Order: sequence, then structure tokens, then C-alpha cells
Amino acid sequence: MQHAEHGKREGDSARGLTPGPYVVAPEEELLYSQTADGRRKWIDPVPVKGRFFRIRVVVGWALIGAYVSLPHLTFGGKPGMFLDLAHRQFTFFGITYHPTDNLVLLTFGAVIAVTVFVVTALFGRLWCGYACPQPIYLELVYRPIERLLEGKPAKMRRRDRGPWTKDRVARKGAKWIIYALISLFLSATFVAYFVGWDALWTGLLSDPLNNKGALFTGIAVAARVF
Repeated sequence: MQHAEHGKREGDSARGLTPGPYVVAPEEELLYSQTADGRRKWIDPVPVKGRFFRIRVVVGWALIGAYVSLPHLTFGGKPGMFLDLAHRQFTFFGITYHPTDNLVLLTFGAVIAVTVFVVTALFGRLWCGYACPQPIYLELVYRPIERLLEGKPAKMRRRDRGPWTKDRVARKGAKWIIYALISLFLSATFVAYFVGWDALWTGLLSDPLNNKGALFTGIAVAARVF
């Protein structure tokens, strides 16, 4: 036993690893996104087209369209969805609910909670692939813009390994500016669900300092999306 342990320590020393019961890094890379010494490995996936991808595109853009359009659509003179927390009024497709409608709100909340648990438990992969906001915006919005400006993954990797030329700076700069504008628009849409799009737009343009809550929330959400 002692000879085996001594041999292991000698082998660790020969490989440049710290001897002892714990080794700082494994011999091989165990994570697809991290090297053995802890550095990040950047992944540039190649898009795979097919029937399921087309379904994913249709479902994803339908969800994006619903998210962006609901604060703008009106039903009976009311927004499609408006969560007025200040006045404790919640409008869904032209119908406004108040705290006194506790039975309706309780039923609505219970249905949403049960639906989320059931869908994620039975169809978790479908949710992650077709309905989760993170992969939808990443695969249908941000990465297509990156491929449009920087080319295919192999070409982008070759350019990233090279020097910072004017072309590389221009491509990177244009990409991140577009990313920032999209993130600001998505965050403003999120805030519009709670304050109304017209009120948000008018307030930020006329006197943004008196709308610090909406401004701070929009910047925080944009930074998170970005």
C-alpha cells in the first residue's frame, strides 16, 4: 500500500501536479466549457437545420412576438396585459381584475403554478428547447446576428486568434452595439408590462429623473439580458 501511494506521488510530480490527497487540476478536461487549469473554453456551435429546428423557429418567434406585442395590443380599450402593482389592478386581454377578485386570482395563480410544474416535470426538454427564453433569444436573435457580422464559427475563431485589426474591431463593435440596443428594447418591453408603454415612453423622454424606478429597472434588466 505504501509503495502504491509512493508511486502515485512520484507520478503526480512527474506530471507537474501538486502531490498530496488533492490535486489542483485533473489530468484530462472534464468539462466541455472549461479547461483542466480552470480557463474558459469558448464554444461556437454550428447551426443544424432540419424539421425540428424549423418547428423551434416558428414556436420561438411566436413567443417573441407575443412578448413584444402584448403591451401594445388593446382589447376593449385596455392593454393586452398590464400588471398595475401601484393600483393593484391586473389586466389580461381586456379584463381587469382587482384584489377583491381573490377567488379568480387564486385560481389563475394555481393553474399557472400547476401548469409550470407539470410541463417541466413531463416535458422538461421540450421547455428548454422550444419555450425557455434564454435559448430562444440566444439561438434566434443573438447568435444569428453574430454569424451575420462575424461569419461562420470556424472563420470567427481564426479571426479571434489573430491581431485586433480595424475589421475585427468594427465587427465586434457593431455586434455589441446591436446587442445593447436589443437588450434595451427587451427590458423596456418588460417594464411596460407594469407601467404601460405610453406612460413609460412619455415619462422617460420628458423627465427620466422622476421615473427613477422604471429607469433603474430597465437598465438592470437590460444589463441582465445583455
